[in-house]
Amino acid sequence: MTAEERNWGALAHAIPLGLNLITGLGWVASLIIYFAYKDKSRFVAHHAAQSLAMAALFFLLAIGGTIAFISLIGIPLAIVMWIVAAVGGLILPIVAAIKASNGEEYVVPLIGQATKSLTNT
Repeated sequence: MTAEERNWGALAHAIPLGLNLITGLGWVASLIIYFAYKDKSRFVAHHAAQSLAMAALFFLLAIGGTIAFISLIGIPLAIVMWIVAAVGGLILPIVAAIKASNGEEYVVPLIGQATKSLTNT
């Protein structure tokens, strides 16, 4: 694996994190990187797919928290879901970017294996 692949693997997590903090559209960067590298580098495609799965997971947690909050009886659940989405959305991409820059494959907890199977990465 080349240094360029390790760098793009790390960027597949770092760029979406930065964009999510500013615009909430980090998943677009993950998608672009995935399609740009899916035939060139299995390593980069793997990290981009994992990043996209992470974005989907945290989006669903945030939506679930909002729905729970609207129902009023789920306010404590909503708070927990929002905290998990916020903390996980900050920490997991950083961990994944570090692992990618070290040449390691990172699999997102809960959904990473399914993503790996679906994308053959």
